[in-house]
Amino acid sequence: MGKPIAIKSIIKEVINGLSPADGNNKQNITRALNKAVDVKTLKHIKLEDCKDDKLIIRVDSSVWLYTLNLRAPKILLRINDALGAPGIKRLVFRIGRV
Repeated sequence: MGKPIAIKSIIKEVINGLSPADGNNKQNITRALNKAVDVKTLKHIKLEDCKDDKLIIRVDSSVWLYTLNLRAPKILLRINDALGAPGIKRLVFRIGRV
C-alpha cells in the first residue's frame, strides 16, 4: 500500500476531471443548431449527443427525419459557420421523443 492521500485532494481531482468545457461545448453546439434551423423545425428536434465530429439529433417523426436528411448539408454548413470552425462533419438524425 502506498502513502495515504487526503480525500480533499481526490475530490478536487474528480471535480476537475468532469471538464466544464464539455458542458460549454454542448451549449455552444445547441446555440449553433438553434441558429442553423428555423423556428418551425426547432419544435421537432432536440440535440441528443455530440460525439467527436458527429451530432446526434432526435426528431419526432419519420416525415421530419426525411426532411432533415435532405437538408443536412445546408444545416451542417450553418452549424459550422455559427461555431466558427468546421468541427462537425456529420449529422445523424434519429426518431425519438423531443
